[in-house]
Amino acid sequence: FVIFSFFIFTKVGTSFFPKADKPLFRILVDLPEGSNLESTEKTVDKIEAILLANEEVDYVVSNIGHGNPHIYYNMSAKEYSNRHADILVNFKSFDVVDFKRSIDLLRDTLATIDETQIVIKEFVQGPNADTPIHIELQSDNLSQLKNYASVVERELKMTTGVKNVVNQLAYNTIDLSYNINKEKAIQRNLQI
Repeated sequence: FVIFSFFIFTKVGTSFFPKADKPLFRILVDLPEGSNLESTEKTVDKIEAILLANEEVDYVVSNIGHGNPHIYYNMSAKEYSNRHADILVNFKSFDVVDFKRSIDLLRDTLATIDETQIVIKEFVQGPNADTPIHIELQSDNLSQLKNYASVVERELKMTTGVKNVVNQLAYNTIDLSYNINKEKAIQRNLQI
């Protein structure tokens, strides 16, 4: 019996931190840098319309400009940002096969929304981990780094089984830095 059980153990799929088997999941929405709250809200409205058209969805809770409150023991909320939204989706019932199929279809549908990074996160047991795979690239040349990052992103998206690929360099960002002349500011009665 012991030998037989070891043989069966090798054939059964295992996971160190299994999925939570709950009819809940989150959709994390990030618009490009510089997007305002109004454009984030419009994007969330589109996503909510897609979700609510699905008969399996019981309810949807959206937080625009910040993450959901602490709703599961190992998930933390994201800081405030005009270009971020966090959507909690609850299905009416839970069946592992149907749930996975619905999420895969939803992922394909939401991928059609342009200029938006959308990540669907299922609840899992264990410690809080952003992603199972995290790749970091380093270079002193920003344009070269963007090229390498886009190559890695493209290869990962073509790899079977890989989902929610996020490239932080996919969108151009604008960083402004300024130096205030304190003497001139005080002369004009500006408080710093």
